[in-house]
Amino acid sequence: MGYADGSHDNPADTKDRLTRVGSKYQATPPGVADGDNVYLLVDSGGRLITKAQYRAVTFKVIDAVAVTAGAPATVWTPAGGKTVRLLGWVLSSTAGAALEFQDSGTPGTVIAQTPLLAAAGVHNSPDIGDGVALAAADNTLKLDVTASSTVSGMVFGVEE
Repeated sequence: MGYADGSHDNPADTKDRLTRVGSKYQATPPGVADGDNVYLLVDSGGRLITKAQYRAVTFKVIDAVAVTAGAPATVWTPAGGKTVRLLGWVLSSTAGAALEFQDSGTPGTVIAQTPLLAAAGVHNSPDIGDGVALAAADNTLKLDVTASSTVSGMVFGVEE
């Protein structure tokens, strides 16, 4: 294929000036490095993924865990040398409380939080884009509450 400078008024000559774009579906997107040529990724329905996107591959079930306000419970311990990236949650609480996620590396610092839930209220996380990564490898994700309660549901994300 070639491209010549000058007028290109004839639609027939556009075939030599088109750039072909390929796309690919992969259940687990590959890692890429600076300068890599990559496919545009599509989801399982063939729709183009148009933003940087992490896909949750780890789901941590929180099965009726009693949490005392001010004493966070560990809900995710990553594999050695890995960092947790929280992508979302679906949680409920037996008491009216906000649920607070904390990074064990920065005790007491809230990295994500639900609104105040009614007793037995369920909260699905909002779209938090690329999620929230903990500050360092091997830090654990902790869950605290603003009022002591029993929490059920799950958190999800990736370990990187």
